[in-house]
Parts: sequence; structure tokens; C-alpha cells
Amino acid sequence: MRIFSVIIILFLAFFQFQSSFGQVDKELKKHQEAIAKSLEKKIGVLSNDTIFYLGKPYCIFIVESKMLGNILRATGKDLNGKDVFWVSSKSGSEVPGAQDNTFFNDITFVESNARALYTPKTITTSLVKDIVNFNLFTDGKPNPLGEQRFVAEYRGPLGYYPGTTTVIINNGSNSSVTVSGNASSMDQVRRNRNAQVFVFGNQIKQDNVMVGTFQKAQAARNGTIEMEYVFFLPNGAALAKAIASGATSHDYSIQILQTGAVHSVNSALGHDDEDLAKFLVQMGIM
Repeated sequence: MRIFSVIIILFLAFFQFQSSFGQVDKELKKHQEAIAKSLEKKIGVLSNDTIFYLGKPYCIFIVESKMLGNILRATGKDLNGKDVFWVSSKSGSEVPGAQDNTFFNDITFVESNARALYTPKTITTSLVKDIVNFNLFTDGKPNPLGEQRFVAEYRGPLGYYPGTTTVIINNGSNSSVTVSGNASSMDQVRRNRNAQVFVFGNQIKQDNVMVGTFQKAQAARNGTIEMEYVFFLPNGAALAKAIASGATSHDYSIQILQTGAVHSVNSALGHDDEDLAKFLVQMGIM
């Protein structure tokens, strides 16, 4: 009887070992499939607290809590383990102008303290995919240009961020423009605003001081070629986005991010950088 009991115990132990080994093997296979998917589909895929892209570790992304597929709290880190951004959740009732059933991620970038309010723009996108799509990391390290593009694209609506203010400025035509936004984002550089505006590389200068920067990129969207600009103050605050549709078009639609106002600017051939920058300076936005 005693021998029979020992046999039963050994059998149960062996069965438990086999079950545990099978679970580990299943998890390993799932992890390997995720890495392969990131390479095959050329998208960001999350597995084992790491986002993989093109079959390689892209960044660390630790999801601390989740509900019904939505990320409630998470931390994005570089591949050395340093915090780069923090993610929390917001409901539509907490965001001015949003529907109550809309879900948002409030994202704070640690180094710059810049914030973004993220919600997927299509059913095929997600935060994990857009972390890669906006190049928030390069070679496992934070990419400031990617951060600026992301913040410009997913800026929260007026009244969402604390410390908002309204500033009345003259636009040079005896009328005024109301610019609303985060007070810190309006830290414009003091200079002689009547001086000529110059562009050197991606820097915008007036009165021999840098008053802003810009990033531009060309991409194929909706069956046409688009040229996109994003303009920033020297402190990194995003000010405006400008888009021209068509490979040879110089008719730009400029959206002022603080107000949501949209303006049209026709630039001269070969002078897109300067004409767009001068417009923002003349409007008092930069």
C-alpha cells in the first residue's frame, strides 16, 4: 500500500512537471510568434514587456494595468531601462468636447514634461503601433523629433491642460488674434519683431536670435504626395502644422495648434520654409 502511494505521488509530480513545462513552452512559442510578426508585418508588437519592431527589441513598455483591452497605466522606457514617458487613462467625460464613451491615454514625457492626449485614429492603429510609427525611439534611445511629432499630432483640446491662458496679439492688420493654450508654450523669445526673418537649416531666426524650429517630411497619403511641416518654439512646444497636397503644390493649410484655427498660405517656389515661418511670425504665433 505504501509503495502504491509513493507511485501515485511520483505520477502526480511528473504530471505537474509536464504541465508546467508545456505552459513554458507555449509562452515561449507565443513570444517567438510576436517577434516574427513584428518583422513580417513591419509593425510594433508587444511581448514580455518589450515592444519589438522588425524582429528586434525597440523599447521597453510595461503595462501596469489594463481593462477591456484599454491600457490604464503603463511606462515606456529606453532599452537601458530609463523612464521615457508615463501613460495614464482618461475618460471622455474628463476631456472637453469629447464623447463620454471615448477612451484616451494621457502621456507625459519625462525629460521635456510635454504631454499628449492619445486615442487611435483608426481601428487598425494602437498606442503600441504608434510608438513605432512616430519613431519615439531610435536605436533604443529616446528620439526628440519623434516626440515632437507625436505631441503635435495628439495635442489635447483647449481647456484640457492646467494653466491655460488667453493672449491677445496684433496680427499686423489692425485686428487681433486670440491665442489660447498652455501658458508655458507661449514663452516666445524677446527680440525686435520688426527685424527680418531668416531660416538656417531647421532653425528660424529673427533679430539674430533663434525664435523657433521646424520639422518637415514628405509622405504618400490618400493617393497623393503630401508635404508636412510642424513648427516649434525653442522650448519644444508645438505651435502649428502645415500641409500641402500634391508633389508640386505650394498651397499650404496651416493649423494653429493652440486655437485650432486654419489658415491658407501660398508660398513661392523654393521658399516654403521661409514663407511659412514668416507667416507664423507675422501672425504673432512665433
